[in-house]
Parts: sequence; structure tokens; C-alpha cells
Amino acid sequence: MSDKKKNKGCLVALLVVIGLMLVGIIVFSSFIGNISRGKQVKVTAGATLVLDFNGPLAYQEQGLWEESSAGIYPLLYALERSADDSRVTSILIRYSGVPAWQIEEINNILEEVKKSGKKIYAYYDNLDSGAFLASRLADEIWMQPSASSFIDLKGYYFSMPFYKRMFDKLGIEFTVIHMGAYKGTGENYTQREMSPEMRSNMESVVDGLFSRFVESFSRSRKLDKADFEKKILDGDFFLISPEEALEYKLVDKIGYETEFYKSTGIDREKCVPLSDYAAAETLPMAREKIALIYAQGTISMGESRNSYNPLFGRMSVLGEETFTELVRKAEERDDVKGIVVRVDSPGGDALASDIMWASLKRAAGKKPVFVSVGGMGASGGYYISTPAKKIFVDETSIVGSIGVVAMLPNFRGLAENKVGLDYQVISKGRYAGFGDPFKEVTGGEALRLKESMEKTYTEFKSRVAEGRGMSMDRVEELAQGKIYLGGDFVHLGLADEIGGLRDALEAMKEELKLKRAQVVIYPEPLSFWERLREGSLWGMNREPLDLETFLKELTGPNPVKTEFVCGDLDEVL
Repeated sequence: MSDKKKNKGCLVALLVVIGLMLVGIIVFSSFIGNISRGKQVKVTAGATLVLDFNGPLAYQEQGLWEESSAGIYPLLYALERSADDSRVTSILIRYSGVPAWQIEEINNILEEVKKSGKKIYAYYDNLDSGAFLASRLADEIWMQPSASSFIDLKGYYFSMPFYKRMFDKLGIEFTVIHMGAYKGTGENYTQREMSPEMRSNMESVVDGLFSRFVESFSRSRKLDKADFEKKILDGDFFLISPEEALEYKLVDKIGYETEFYKSTGIDREKCVPLSDYAAAETLPMAREKIALIYAQGTISMGESRNSYNPLFGRMSVLGEETFTELVRKAEERDDVKGIVVRVDSPGGDALASDIMWASLKRAAGKKPVFVSVGGMGASGGYYISTPAKKIFVDETSIVGSIGVVAMLPNFRGLAENKVGLDYQVISKGRYAGFGDPFKEVTGGEALRLKESMEKTYTEFKSRVAEGRGMSMDRVEELAQGKIYLGGDFVHLGLADEIGGLRDALEAMKEELKLKRAQVVIYPEPLSFWERLREGSLWGMNREPLDLETFLKELTGPNPVKTEFVCGDLDEVL
């Protein structure tokens, strides 16, 4: 066989292989796309919308192939639209594990749905404070009649570990410097108990969360508030049976699911999960657009990322580079008429916070900027919010913490006395060794650091004073690291209105005098291939577990940080 015929045969074989690969990619893409989109649900007359999600609603839910419709904005929009959907006759609440601020935003919409004449039902196996909040607007609250079902209302309990004695045994020391008497971050590294300032501030917040729960549920269920609160605190509602719950009027009926569906007339075949209903709903399209920028996670220099670390669990980082780029895109788009930033952050790096503030300040000079605070807008999370023309908060948002903290570790005792690790140092310069985690902080270094932090604290307060139209003296009264609930924040003038994401977007439409606007969400979702290339198929990277990572997460890359004292306060009830 001639070389010419051999080459021709190889070329044909190569083309066949390439063709088969292309066909395989197309088939695989179609298959993955179908998996990602899930089943198509037909909504028929007499449908019941079921709110049955578990855990917090994600801002952006990443499917395998494309962005899922289960993100918080599509879900809230679909729930709002159901009020005018004649096919939907009732709502069934069964969700759990959702933080108080998200329940608040869902309930605000359910109040309008209820006004449209639709019945709202709730059915639970067990009921705790979260389930009671979720079901407080229900026409009927049902629960299982089984002896294994129970009510769990017992007040609040907040526990915070203090590591001082453990660190002493390990040979670890921390130098923690605060700007603001109530800035409690790091106290549990250097003390064995809460300072009076930290305790009073934390008690105020957790008691406020509890009081809001008592107020909202007793009002909705027409219970005597004082009697309801007393019974909770006395333990009368702790692990009581369904029959006792019925007697106390905490629930309306008890029965198994078959009895529930028969009594309410709900057709199980016509029950549609909210996520499926949202997938079938088309988000509004319009020429004029509002940019919705999600600012979620601990503030840091660099790019945003979601990751998982076996030691620290799920971590969400709000990177200054990513945020400023998103703001720039929204600012430069001619069809984007206004910007709403959804802040859900405990703060973080001070420098990154200021850079992000500057980008939002610049954008606010060209078009209206509103901020909507979700679960938390504390410290750096509030810092970046101050250029906004309006700040919206939920009643139970954790906000404030205007202050600065520096935490510097010294692992020398651990290294030398426990592990047997010796260090030899060559240095030149009075402060050359500052920041070395295996060296004690000197008095001179601490003094210089404190002077630098005072400037950072003053700058923070000046951003608040400028944004809120307050004097520096008034800001100092409200600052000092104090944390607040959203309702108190509005009363003090540090935010403008009580309202959720939907309220902020509607207010922006009114600000722009638009009857209709399309919401453009940033960050834009990555494609399947982009995530595959980055090694984050589900939108999350796996962080390595090593000493360097541990130290970085414990102390941060920058010794001067603005951050909130703690999170997860909705879990105390």
C-alpha cells in the first residue's frame, strides 16, 4: 500500500474519531442539561404550592449544568406571583432549618398571598421556634398525633467557647487589640469569660430575637403575649405532646398526613414544590434593568470563592477584586439604571472593605445605589453599605459592630516546649519581625499597631458619618463595636427602612420611576465547562487541610481586620 493511501486512511480515521467525540459531547451536554433542569411540573387548577425546603435558601443555587431556579430571588418572586395565579388555591408550609431573617422575608410575602384569598396550611412532625415562626400565618397548623412527635419551645440558649486555658496548656498566646469597648472579637482567645460590655451587648441581641419571636407568634395566633412568654420560660412548652399542644392552642389540629389531606381537601397530585413552580415562572424582562449584586461572605483581598475545608466546614469569601469588578460592570452598563447590593457579611479585612466602599461610592455618583442587608451586615459588611442612598434591613438582621480588632498569635511556646521545634532568626530593623506567629509582640509593636488601628477606626466612623449624615460624636456613641438588630438600627438612624430584598428592589423601581424593570443578577453563573475547568463542578472548591491553612484561617492574612464577633445567632432560640 502506498504512503498516499496510508495517509488518506489515517485522515479518515482521525475525522471519524473527531466526529464521534463531537457527537458524544452533544449527547452528554443534552443529558446533563436535562438532569440539571429536572422534571417539568404542570401547574393545574386547584394546585397547592408547597414550601418544603430544608436549610437556608442559597442566594444562587448552582445546578450541574446551569444556575438553578432555587436561588432566593427567583423563589421569592415566584411566591409573590402566586398571589395572582388563579390556578394556585392554597399554600402548604413544611420547611425547616431556615434562619429567622429568611422566614421574615417569606412571611412578608405570605401576608400578601393570604390577602388574595388563598388558604395557608402548615403540617409538621415536630415544632420548634423556627417552625412556629414559619407557620404563624397559617389558617390551620397541623402536626402528627404520634407520641414520638413533640413541641420544643424553651427560650434561648447561647454558648460561646473560651480558649484561654486550652491555649495556655498548648503554649499559645494571643495579643488582641480592640478599637471599641464592645468589639468582642478575640475575647475568647485571651480571657476565660465575657467582658461586661460583651455580655450586655450579646444579651441585648439574643433577648431581642426572643422578644420578636414571642411578639410575632402571639400576635398572629391571638395569644396573650405575657402568658405565652411566661409558659415558654417556665418550660410548659418543652417536649409536650401533640394533644397538649392542641390544648394550649399552639396548633389547630392533629392527624396523620392522610387525615390532613382529606380534611383540607388538598389534592396530593396537585401539590407543586415552590422550586418547581419557580422554574416554570419566567422572570420579568425589560429594556431598563436593575443590577442585583450579591455580597456574601467574609471580606478579603483577592477574588470571591466558595469552598469546603474539613476543619472549618463551608466557607464563603467575598473578595474585593470580584466585588469591585461586579460594581464596575453594573456602573458602566447603560441599560442598568440602578444598583441594589444584597449584603450578608460579618466583615473581614479592613483594607478590602475600604476598597469595596470606594467602588460603591463611585457608582453611587452615577446612578442610585440601595443596600439590602440579609442575615448580617456587621463591621466591614456595614462599612461597604454606607455609600448607599437607602439601606434596608430585616427586623432580625445582625448589624453594626463599627469597630476594629487586631489579633496576633504567638505559637512559640507550642513550637519549642510541646513540639520541639527551634527557630533561628536573622533580622535587621526594629520592627522587622512584626507579624511572625512564632514571636512575642513587643510593647513598641503593640503601640504602633494601636496607633494605626485608631486611624482605621476613625476612617470607619467617618464613612458612617458621611453616609448617614451624622456627626462624628454621634457615630462614636453608636459605634464602639456594638451590634444591633435591624429594627433598632433603623430607629437609631443607621439604616432607613425595615424590608427585605423584594422591598429594596421595589423601592428602586419607584426611585427610578419605572413600572417594569428586569433584575440582572451578579455574579453571573459560570457554565458547566467553566466550573469543570476551575475544578469546582458544584460551584465550590475543596481547600487543603494543612498547618498553613489552619494559621491563615485562624489569624487571617492581615493582622488588622474589621469583623463581627460571631455568627449563627438565629440558632439560639
